[in-house]
Amino acid sequence: MQEKRMSMPRLGTRKLYHLLQPELQALGVGRDKLFHILKANHMLIQPKKSYHITTNSHHRFRKHKNVIADLPITRPEQLWVADITYVGTRENPMYLALVTDAYSKKDSRLQCIKQFECGWCAICLKASYQKSKIP
Repeated sequence: MQEKRMSMPRLGTRKLYHLLQPELQALGVGRDKLFHILKANHMLIQPKKSYHITTNSHHRFRKHKNVIADLPITRPEQLWVADITYVGTRENPMYLALVTDAYSKKDSRLQCIKQFECGWCAICLKASYQKSKIP
């Protein structure tokens, strides 16, 4: 098993089981038991993180302080977070403005826009406020 793992270090357990199935069946080792054996010997493959960093924090524009960093969020609609992100392609540029409830992580308002304008987050925020249960 070690020589297979050495020759193919990113080979997953299921594929390893498939390659070694005759030998493992002779030993009475099934797929789940193979997982336990590999875990006990620290031979499981750590999955790669599947996210892309899209934020450039080293830009020349002014960055505002995080004034809510120490705020204890204890209930829904106590704090909303607004953001705008690029979701289009080169042929079809598009931006997504959204407002999210910081407590429940639910999107309160979404708006797709074709041209980047800073006022869209404010429009989404106003729409979220009108939709909310805040008196």
